[in-house]
Amino acid sequence: MLTVQALRLAHVQLVTAAVLFGITYTARAVLVHDVHPIVLTGLIFGIFTVFWAILYRPSWRKMGIFFRRHPGRVVGASGCSLSGTVLFTLALGHLGAGVAIVLERLTPLAVLLLSAIFLKERLPRRTVPWILVALAASWGVSVKAWDTMTWDTVDGVGMGAMIGAVSLGAGGITLGRFLLKNTDLPVADFTVLRYALSTTLLVPVLVGLPSEAWTITLSPEKWALLIVVATLVSGLATNLYFQGLRRVDAPTSSFLQMPTPLVGVLIGHFALGENLSLFQGVSMIFLLVAVYRIVRLGKPKKSPPIPTEEV
Repeated sequence: MLTVQALRLAHVQLVTAAVLFGITYTARAVLVHDVHPIVLTGLIFGIFTVFWAILYRPSWRKMGIFFRRHPGRVVGASGCSLSGTVLFTLALGHLGAGVAIVLERLTPLAVLLLSAIFLKERLPRRTVPWILVALAASWGVSVKAWDTMTWDTVDGVGMGAMIGAVSLGAGGITLGRFLLKNTDLPVADFTVLRYALSTTLLVPVLVGLPSEAWTITLSPEKWALLIVVATLVSGLATNLYFQGLRRVDAPTSSFLQMPTPLVGVLIGHFALGENLSLFQGVSMIFLLVAVYRIVRLGKPKKSPPIPTEEV
Protein backbone atom coordinates (compact mmCIF):
# COMPACT_ATOMS: atom_id res chain seq x y z
CA MET A 1 0.00 0.00 0.00
CA LEU A 2 1.43 3.34 -1.05
CA THR A 3 1.94 6.04 1.54
CA VAL A 4 0.55 9.52 0.90
CA GLN A 5 4.07 10.84 0.43
CA ALA A 6 4.92 8.13 -2.13
CA LEU A 7 1.72 8.82 -4.07
CA ARG A 8 2.40 12.55 -4.12
CA LEU A 9 5.94 11.91 -5.33
CA ALA A 10 4.56 9.74 -8.13
CA HIS A 11 2.17 12.55 -9.14
CA VAL A 12 5.07 15.02 -9.20
CA GLN A 13 7.09 12.60 -11.34
CA LEU A 14 4.25 12.27 -13.85
CA VAL A 15 3.65 16.02 -14.07
CA THR A 16 7.39 16.68 -14.46
CA ALA A 17 7.47 14.05 -17.20
CA ALA A 18 4.57 15.83 -18.94
CA VAL A 19 6.54 19.11 -18.90
CA LEU A 20 9.65 17.41 -20.31
CA PHE A 21 7.61 15.61 -22.96
CA GLY A 22 6.20 19.01 -23.95
CA ILE A 23 9.75 20.30 -24.45
CA THR A 24 10.57 17.17 -26.46
CA TYR A 25 7.55 17.54 -28.76
CA THR A 26 8.31 21.22 -29.34
CA ALA A 27 11.88 20.36 -30.28
CA ARG A 28 10.65 17.67 -32.65
CA ALA A 29 8.39 20.23 -34.34
CA VAL A 30 11.49 22.33 -35.00
CA LEU A 31 13.63 19.42 -36.20
CA VAL A 32 11.02 17.75 -38.42
CA HIS A 33 11.43 20.47 -41.07
CA ASP A 34 14.94 19.17 -41.82
CA VAL A 35 14.51 15.41 -41.45
CA HIS A 36 11.76 12.91 -42.29
CA PRO A 37 9.51 12.32 -39.22
CA ILE A 38 10.12 8.55 -39.13
CA VAL A 39 13.87 8.99 -39.62
CA LEU A 40 13.79 11.55 -36.81
CA THR A 41 12.00 9.04 -34.58
CA GLY A 42 14.61 6.41 -35.40
CA LEU A 43 17.48 8.79 -34.61
CA ILE A 44 15.96 9.76 -31.27
CA PHE A 45 15.18 6.17 -30.30
CA GLY A 46 18.63 4.92 -31.34
CA ILE A 47 20.60 7.69 -29.60
CA PHE A 48 18.40 7.32 -26.52
CA THR A 49 18.96 3.57 -26.31
CA VAL A 50 22.75 3.71 -26.66
CA PHE A 51 23.21 6.68 -24.31
CA TRP A 52 21.01 5.40 -21.50
CA ALA A 53 22.26 1.83 -21.82
CA ILE A 54 25.77 3.18 -21.14
CA LEU A 55 24.63 5.56 -18.40
CA TYR A 56 22.18 3.23 -16.61
CA ARG A 57 24.30 0.09 -17.01
CA PRO A 58 21.17 -2.08 -16.79
CA SER A 59 21.29 -5.71 -15.78
CA TRP A 60 21.07 -7.64 -19.04
CA ARG A 61 20.45 -10.81 -17.03
CA LYS A 62 17.41 -9.32 -15.31
CA MET A 63 16.13 -7.89 -18.58
CA GLY A 64 16.54 -11.29 -20.22
CA ILE A 65 14.61 -13.05 -17.45
CA PHE A 66 11.92 -10.37 -17.58
CA PHE A 67 11.60 -10.70 -21.36
CA ARG A 68 11.38 -14.50 -21.22
CA ARG A 69 8.56 -14.28 -18.67
CA HIS A 70 6.55 -11.66 -20.57
CA PRO A 71 7.65 -11.84 -24.23
CA GLY A 72 4.25 -11.05 -25.71
CA ARG A 73 3.46 -8.19 -23.37
CA VAL A 74 6.92 -6.62 -23.61
CA VAL A 75 6.97 -6.72 -27.42
CA GLY A 76 3.32 -5.63 -27.46
CA ALA A 77 3.98 -2.59 -25.25
CA SER A 78 6.96 -1.50 -27.36
CA GLY A 79 5.15 -2.24 -30.61
CA CYS A 80 2.02 -0.34 -29.56
CA SER A 81 3.96 2.79 -28.61
CA LEU A 82 6.08 2.68 -31.75
CA SER A 83 3.15 1.92 -34.08
CA GLY A 84 1.12 4.70 -32.48
CA THR A 85 3.93 7.17 -33.21
CA VAL A 86 4.23 6.04 -36.84
CA LEU A 87 0.46 6.13 -37.40
CA PHE A 88 0.20 9.59 -35.88
CA THR A 89 2.87 10.76 -38.33
CA LEU A 90 0.84 9.23 -41.17
CA ALA A 91 -2.33 10.90 -39.89
CA LEU A 92 -0.60 14.29 -39.88
CA GLY A 93 -0.02 13.98 -43.62
CA HIS A 94 -3.63 13.02 -44.39
CA LEU A 95 -5.59 15.08 -41.87
CA GLY A 96 -3.43 18.12 -41.33
CA ALA A 97 -2.01 19.19 -37.98
CA GLY A 98 -5.24 20.78 -36.76
CA VAL A 99 -7.52 17.76 -37.05
CA ALA A 100 -4.82 15.30 -35.95
CA ILE A 101 -3.87 17.22 -32.80
CA VAL A 102 -7.48 17.66 -31.73
CA LEU A 103 -8.29 13.96 -32.24
CA GLU A 104 -5.10 12.88 -30.42
CA ARG A 105 -6.54 14.40 -27.24
CA LEU A 106 -8.91 11.41 -27.07
CA THR A 107 -6.08 9.09 -25.94
CA PRO A 108 -6.93 9.36 -22.20
CA LEU A 109 -10.47 8.15 -22.94
CA ALA A 110 -9.05 5.09 -24.69
CA VAL A 111 -6.82 4.48 -21.66
CA LEU A 112 -9.89 4.72 -19.41
CA LEU A 113 -11.60 1.98 -21.42
CA LEU A 114 -8.62 -0.37 -21.73
CA SER A 115 -7.51 -0.04 -18.11
CA ALA A 116 -11.06 -0.71 -16.90
CA ILE A 117 -11.26 -3.90 -19.00
CA PHE A 118 -7.77 -5.34 -18.56
CA LEU A 119 -6.43 -3.81 -15.33
CA LYS A 120 -9.68 -3.36 -13.40
CA GLU A 121 -8.54 0.21 -12.71
CA ARG A 122 -11.38 2.72 -12.87
CA LEU A 123 -11.91 6.33 -11.95
CA PRO A 124 -15.01 7.01 -9.83
CA ARG A 125 -18.05 8.55 -11.46
CA ARG A 126 -17.58 11.81 -9.59
CA THR A 127 -14.58 12.54 -11.80
CA VAL A 128 -16.63 12.44 -15.03
CA PRO A 129 -17.48 16.20 -15.07
CA TRP A 130 -13.82 17.07 -14.56
CA ILE A 131 -12.76 14.62 -17.28
CA LEU A 132 -15.05 16.44 -19.70
CA VAL A 133 -13.66 19.80 -18.56
CA ALA A 134 -10.10 18.53 -19.01
CA LEU A 135 -10.83 17.34 -22.56
CA ALA A 136 -12.56 20.59 -23.53
CA ALA A 137 -9.79 22.69 -21.97
CA SER A 138 -7.10 20.61 -23.68
CA TRP A 139 -8.74 21.31 -27.01
CA GLY A 140 -9.03 24.97 -26.03
CA VAL A 141 -5.29 25.16 -25.40
CA SER A 142 -4.87 23.97 -29.01
CA VAL A 143 -7.06 26.78 -30.33
CA LYS A 144 -4.59 27.32 -33.16
CA ALA A 145 -5.24 23.74 -34.18
CA TRP A 146 -8.94 24.57 -34.39
CA ASP A 147 -8.08 27.60 -36.55
CA THR A 148 -6.10 25.44 -38.97
CA MET A 149 -8.59 22.60 -39.16
CA THR A 150 -9.48 21.84 -42.79
CA TRP A 151 -12.02 19.05 -42.82
CA ASP A 152 -11.97 18.92 -46.62
CA THR A 153 -8.56 17.17 -46.41
CA VAL A 154 -9.87 14.41 -44.15
CA ASP A 155 -9.91 10.98 -45.76
CA GLY A 156 -10.39 7.38 -44.71
CA VAL A 157 -6.67 6.63 -44.50
CA GLY A 158 -6.05 9.58 -42.21
CA MET A 159 -8.97 8.78 -39.91
CA GLY A 160 -8.01 5.12 -39.79
CA ALA A 161 -4.42 6.05 -38.93
CA MET A 162 -5.59 8.44 -36.21
CA ILE A 163 -7.90 5.85 -34.66
CA GLY A 164 -5.03 3.38 -34.73
CA ALA A 165 -2.63 5.89 -33.20
CA VAL A 166 -4.97 6.65 -30.30
CA SER A 167 -5.81 2.99 -29.70
CA LEU A 168 -2.22 1.75 -29.88
CA GLY A 169 -0.92 4.60 -27.75
CA ALA A 170 -3.46 3.72 -25.10
CA GLY A 171 -2.55 0.05 -25.45
CA GLY A 172 1.10 0.86 -24.85
CA ILE A 173 0.24 2.76 -21.66
CA THR A 174 -2.01 -0.05 -20.39
CA LEU A 175 0.55 -2.78 -21.07
CA GLY A 176 3.30 -0.66 -19.55
CA ARG A 177 1.28 -0.19 -16.40
CA PHE A 178 0.65 -3.94 -16.14
CA LEU A 179 4.32 -4.83 -16.55
CA LEU A 180 5.59 -2.18 -14.15
CA LYS A 181 2.96 -3.03 -11.56
CA ASN A 182 3.56 -6.76 -11.52
CA THR A 183 7.34 -7.13 -11.59
CA ASP A 184 10.33 -5.82 -9.67
CA LEU A 185 12.42 -5.02 -12.74
CA PRO A 186 14.09 -1.63 -12.09
CA VAL A 187 12.57 1.22 -14.05
CA ALA A 188 15.94 2.04 -15.61
CA ASP A 189 16.19 -1.49 -17.03
CA PHE A 190 12.57 -1.38 -18.19
CA THR A 191 13.18 1.94 -19.96
CA VAL A 192 16.25 0.71 -21.83
CA LEU A 193 14.51 -2.54 -22.79
CA ARG A 194 11.43 -0.73 -24.13
CA TYR A 195 13.44 1.66 -26.26
CA ALA A 196 15.82 -1.03 -27.50
CA LEU A 197 12.87 -3.13 -28.66
CA SER A 198 11.14 -0.10 -30.23
CA THR A 199 14.32 0.76 -32.11
CA THR A 200 14.63 -2.83 -33.34
CA LEU A 201 11.00 -2.92 -34.48
CA LEU A 202 11.47 0.41 -36.30
CA VAL A 203 14.38 -0.87 -38.42
CA PRO A 204 12.18 -2.57 -41.09
CA VAL A 205 10.14 0.64 -41.42
CA LEU A 206 13.30 2.70 -41.86
CA VAL A 207 14.69 0.27 -44.43
CA GLY A 208 11.45 0.51 -46.42
CA LEU A 209 11.56 4.31 -46.71
CA PRO A 210 12.42 5.82 -50.11
CA SER A 211 15.95 7.15 -50.51
CA GLU A 212 14.80 10.79 -50.51
CA ALA A 213 13.45 10.32 -46.99
CA TRP A 214 17.04 9.96 -45.79
CA THR A 215 17.93 13.50 -46.84
CA ILE A 216 18.93 15.20 -43.58
CA THR A 217 19.64 18.95 -43.64
CA LEU A 218 20.15 19.60 -39.94
CA SER A 219 22.49 22.46 -39.02
CA PRO A 220 25.14 21.90 -36.30
CA GLU A 221 22.88 23.73 -33.83
CA LYS A 222 19.95 21.46 -34.65
CA TRP A 223 22.14 18.36 -34.39
CA ALA A 224 23.07 19.55 -30.90
CA LEU A 225 19.37 20.06 -30.10
CA LEU A 226 18.59 16.55 -31.38
CA ILE A 227 21.29 14.98 -29.21
CA VAL A 228 20.20 16.89 -26.09
CA VAL A 229 16.56 15.96 -26.66
CA ALA A 230 17.36 12.29 -27.37
CA THR A 231 19.67 11.85 -24.38
CA LEU A 232 18.76 14.16 -21.52
CA VAL A 233 15.23 15.47 -22.02
CA SER A 234 13.61 12.30 -23.40
CA GLY A 235 15.59 10.13 -21.01
CA LEU A 236 14.54 12.02 -17.90
CA ALA A 237 10.94 12.31 -19.11
CA THR A 238 10.61 8.60 -19.87
CA ASN A 239 12.28 7.52 -16.64
CA LEU A 240 10.10 9.79 -14.52
CA TYR A 241 6.99 8.71 -16.41
CA PHE A 242 7.64 5.00 -15.84
CA GLN A 243 8.49 5.68 -12.18
CA GLY A 244 5.10 7.34 -11.75
CA LEU A 245 3.23 4.77 -13.84
CA ARG A 246 4.50 2.01 -11.56
CA ARG A 247 2.72 3.63 -8.58
CA VAL A 248 -0.27 5.43 -10.11
CA ASP A 249 -3.17 3.81 -11.95
CA ALA A 250 -3.21 4.10 -15.73
CA PRO A 251 -6.24 6.45 -16.06
CA THR A 252 -4.85 9.00 -13.60
CA SER A 253 -1.39 8.73 -15.17
CA SER A 254 -2.90 9.42 -18.57
CA PHE A 255 -4.75 12.53 -17.45
CA LEU A 256 -1.63 13.82 -15.67
CA GLN A 257 -0.01 13.91 -19.12
CA MET A 258 -2.66 16.27 -20.52
CA PRO A 259 -0.68 19.45 -19.63
CA THR A 260 1.95 18.41 -22.20
CA PRO A 261 0.55 20.59 -25.05
CA LEU A 262 0.33 23.50 -22.61
CA VAL A 263 4.13 23.43 -22.35
CA GLY A 264 4.47 23.64 -26.12
CA VAL A 265 2.15 26.65 -26.28
CA LEU A 266 4.05 28.45 -23.52
CA ILE A 267 7.42 27.76 -25.16
CA GLY A 268 6.04 29.07 -28.44
CA HIS A 269 4.83 32.23 -26.72
CA PHE A 270 7.88 33.08 -24.59
CA ALA A 271 10.68 31.67 -26.77
CA LEU A 272 9.34 32.08 -30.30
CA GLY A 273 7.12 35.13 -29.86
CA GLU A 274 3.92 33.37 -30.89
CA ASN A 275 0.65 34.98 -29.86
CA LEU A 276 -1.18 33.58 -26.85
CA SER A 277 -4.90 34.31 -26.94
CA LEU A 278 -7.05 35.01 -23.91
CA PHE A 279 -9.08 31.91 -24.78
CA GLN A 280 -5.93 29.79 -24.64
CA GLY A 281 -4.94 31.33 -21.30
CA VAL A 282 -8.34 30.61 -19.77
CA SER A 283 -8.26 27.07 -21.19
CA MET A 284 -4.88 26.48 -19.52
CA ILE A 285 -6.31 27.44 -16.14
CA PHE A 286 -9.33 25.17 -16.60
CA LEU A 287 -7.06 22.33 -17.74
CA LEU A 288 -4.82 22.55 -14.67
CA VAL A 289 -7.79 22.80 -12.31
CA ALA A 290 -9.54 19.84 -13.98
CA VAL A 291 -6.44 17.62 -13.81
CA TYR A 292 -5.96 18.57 -10.15
CA ARG A 293 -9.57 17.67 -9.34
CA ILE A 294 -9.32 14.36 -11.23
CA VAL A 295 -6.27 13.43 -9.15
CA ARG A 296 -7.91 14.48 -5.87
CA LEU A 297 -11.19 12.72 -6.59
CA GLY A 298 -9.77 9.80 -8.54
CA LYS A 299 -9.32 7.10 -5.97
CA PRO A 300 -10.01 4.03 -8.09
CA LYS A 301 -11.20 0.83 -6.57
CA LYS A 302 -8.44 -1.44 -5.43
CA SER A 303 -7.62 -4.01 -8.05
CA PRO A 304 -7.15 -7.61 -6.95
CA PRO A 305 -3.57 -8.16 -5.74
CA ILE A 306 -1.31 -9.89 -8.21
CA PRO A 307 1.76 -11.70 -6.91
CA THR A 308 4.96 -9.82 -7.59
CA GLU A 309 7.47 -11.70 -9.68
CA GLU A 310 11.11 -11.52 -8.69
CA VAL A 311 13.40 -10.74 -11.60
